[in-house]
Amino acid sequence: MPFDYNDIQIEGCGFRISPSQIDKFFSYPSVWYRENFLDEKTFIGSTSTVLGTIVHKVAELFALDRSITKDEIDAYIDEQAEVIGEDLDIDKIKGLYPEMANAVVNQYLIQKGKPDEVEKAVWHKVKKDIYVGGTIDAIKGDMIIDYKTASKKPRDTIPFNYLIQLMAYAWILRKQGRDINWLRLVYIVQPTKTMGVRTFIVDKQIQAEDWEMIDDTLELIADTVLVQREQPELIPLLYKSMKLKEEIK
Repeated sequence: MPFDYNDIQIEGCGFRISPSQIDKFFSYPSVWYRENFLDEKTFIGSTSTVLGTIVHKVAELFALDRSITKDEIDAYIDEQAEVIGEDLDIDKIKGLYPEMANAVVNQYLIQKGKPDEVEKAVWHKVKKDIYVGGTIDAIKGDMIIDYKTASKKPRDTIPFNYLIQLMAYAWILRKQGRDINWLRLVYIVQPTKTMGVRTFIVDKQIQAEDWEMIDDTLELIADTVLVQREQPELIPLLYKSMKLKEEIK
């Protein structure tokens, strides 16, 4: 199936930092802990994530000179409806995805050129048995590219939660000897009453302070995980949750 997903496997990895979850370590520390160490699933998907997955898959397959059928997409939507339930707006997804998928192909990939690599799984050790790793949407030259679907026109700067995610990928590639200097978000924006689907590109050249920020962030997360292993009684303090204090008694 085109939507099958195989999680990356890292030999000797005791804990993997997911780039897409780094912001949650700071914004929702107790949730980050529960998801990563108690295997609690606080989010199973939504209308926007299903729509985004479809657009990502179309972009990926187009770059590989492959295609996907309407029946395959509809089967994926029905599958997600069984998982997510009545909160999933199937009609909205089926009404939006054709135009949004066409936009990422015609307004971006054809005009800007196909990337060199797509859906590339990458990882690198931070310290001891702690790694950072995930899957990059696309790489072209010295640029990491990430596709985002949006309901309204985005700002012209990369938000911190996306920035730190992309910088984690840049950090991995840099450690592996690749020259990465640029980050790019490609937004595919839903139509309004007066405008159709359109794409927006937000680029950022990586600065010295960005490298310092991701170095410090990954070391902080790794050190936090190591401390909780050695002193589990500190978990409520590390993740700012009195409920955790009650649960680990």
